[in-house]
Amino acid sequence: IYTGYITFESDYAIVSPVRIKVTFIYFRPPLEGQDPAGSRLNGIPLTITNVDGESSRVVFGTGDRATLGVDSLYGEHAKETELSSTEMEARFYPVDEFGEEVDNIAPFGFGDFATSDEQLKSNSRDIRSSDDTTRSLIYKVKFNPGAENKNQRYPLIVKWNKKDFIDGSAAFIRDTKNGQLFAPVNMITEGTPCDGQNEFCFKIDDPNIREFIIEYTPAKLIEYTDFEGNPLINPGWNLLSLPVKPLGNKNPWVNAINTRPYYFFLNSYQQEDDNTVRPGVGYFVKYGPDPANIPTTFRGTSIFEVSPLVNPVRVYVADEGRGGWNTVGAPTTPINVEALDFRAFGQGNRPDKNYMLQHGVWKYMTKEGYKEVSELQPGLGYWLKVDTDGYYYFNTANAKETNGVPAMFDARNSVKNNATQIVVSDNNQSSKALYVTNNTELNSIELPPLPPSFDVRFDGNTEMTNSNESIIKLTNVEYPVSISAKGMNGTFELRDAATNEYFGTISSDDFSSVEIESSSNSIKLNRVETEDLNEVNNVYPNPVVSEATISFNAPVEGNYTVSLINSVGNTVANLYNGNVNESVKTINFNANGFASGNYFVKVQAGSYNKIMRLQIVK
Repeated sequence: IYTGYITFESDYAIVSPVRIKVTFIYFRPPLEGQDPAGSRLNGIPLTITNVDGESSRVVFGTGDRATLGVDSLYGEHAKETELSSTEMEARFYPVDEFGEEVDNIAPFGFGDFATSDEQLKSNSRDIRSSDDTTRSLIYKVKFNPGAENKNQRYPLIVKWNKKDFIDGSAAFIRDTKNGQLFAPVNMITEGTPCDGQNEFCFKIDDPNIREFIIEYTPAKLIEYTDFEGNPLINPGWNLLSLPVKPLGNKNPWVNAINTRPYYFFLNSYQQEDDNTVRPGVGYFVKYGPDPANIPTTFRGTSIFEVSPLVNPVRVYVADEGRGGWNTVGAPTTPINVEALDFRAFGQGNRPDKNYMLQHGVWKYMTKEGYKEVSELQPGLGYWLKVDTDGYYYFNTANAKETNGVPAMFDARNSVKNNATQIVVSDNNQSSKALYVTNNTELNSIELPPLPPSFDVRFDGNTEMTNSNESIIKLTNVEYPVSISAKGMNGTFELRDAATNEYFGTISSDDFSSVEIESSSNSIKLNRVETEDLNEVNNVYPNPVVSEATISFNAPVEGNYTVSLINSVGNTVANLYNGNVNESVKTINFNANGFASGNYFVKVQAGSYNKIMRLQIVK
């Protein structure tokens, strides 16, 4: 509302000067509604009509900076008199999230002073904040059915147009007695068709009903990106969940290669029977390489609860005594794993929350495989394990508010930080780190079941081991595969688990790696003591000023090549190419002609390779 003044002065006027107050009122349109001219939106009109044809129109919706109170910006004002008792009239009244009227805001309800030129004129208008989309908005309508013989003014017809709602929204009309007077009606998918296109009606027969509730959840537009703005969906396989609830639970992952996403329970992958998906369920979805086919935004209503009564999701054990893995989804807002819980199915026991935390909650990363998490992010799917059948449960309204890290998660990360990493990378740029530790009290938990894509794990379905002899299992990798070690000191010998073919030796203190060309999917990893290995792999002196000697082990007889590689990975010189039949080979190196900088010496013979650092200083 803007106020100004205009002053008129005249030598001929009886009264001069004259000052006139001018009030300019700007009406902001709500986000909902239709306008045939396409110039403005009018909100969502409801028309309540009695049996005699007398009617009253009210308008509701959402808008930027709107509040629960009186918003003159949207044409609202507080009525000053009681609801009419002599004519058909309906009004909105301010209520809280439980439908209880709020005192001292507009005790006689809201009016509407918007002109018909600017906005759709109504008897009452209630516009709420468009930012408040994590909960349903509650609007309360009270009405007088007409003049005398009010009980004879029934039935009343409440009419609305479905096209006035934002796509993906949810809205219900219900009584104020929690369903005791009439069953809730979905205003988007139900109602009786009326006169015009997309117009629907609801009939109120009971003359005792003088008020009703509109429960409206506006559609929320979700950007499907992480905190840094990177897309959450990648080419290849993704483990996803609904970030918001689409209208009719229709599958939003259009253009995916698998048109029916996969979820996991009862020890196997399943698909929904139709083209729908469910809130609270995790799904594997595969996309091709074209980013234009990958969706980045989704529209729907917020998912804030999964429970036996709201968005129910069952979780199952696969075998008695062994628990069961299930793919589950996240709410529309981030939630700590300690806020997740379960509910009992029927008369059974409730799944043990501590059992779930003990086994961890895991996400799947397209290029990195499984990773344990302490927080669920909207739009991603997760794995968790339960000890008995039940219902998955979360509610962001009473979720534990914590940014802390669960104790078991923190303990496992502490072990990883003090372990040797065995990094397995394939030709598709996928990479996964496994961990070898000296911790004798390691409680190595199992990884979730095999995904439909890249996966690397130890035999026994773990990512950590304290054994000196382990088997690395490779699934859906693209050869050649490179295996290296980093982190805490550790030296390991790699062999084919089936044929015992020697692939090479890696060590975390010299950046060595082994490249495996064959399609071996089981690699034997043996920890070796350095003094037992008797390795001689070095450059002396290093840094190199002019000349040096390069010595390397030759564990197998055959043709060896020695290459000099610069810091960006390009081969700048071939230092040796020939047969080696002794256990240690030494060659001379002349640094003339090479610029100062950091280099690598790569020794290769078949699938065996060794990498050493070399620095040239001039």
